[in-house]
Amino acid sequence: MKKLILGVFLAVSFLCAAGIGYAEPKILGKTVEYGAQGVVMKSYLAYDEQIKGERPGVLVVPEVWGLND
Repeated sequence: MKKLILGVFLAVSFLCAAGIGYAEPKILGKTVEYGAQGVVMKSYLAYDEQIKGERPGVLVVPEVWGLND
């Protein structure tokens, strides 16, 4: 158990010394438009702007009366 704790401590110390650590996410939110069968729809999309390439996101799809608070 002591070896495990020492190993974790050394790994964290190395990462901190190398400047590798936790990066605060930068969440970007915007309204997006898309269409299907000639109907244009609007939704709200939020994602982490710091991640490059494919990334997870949250798409808020409105109910029948539209996108509102």
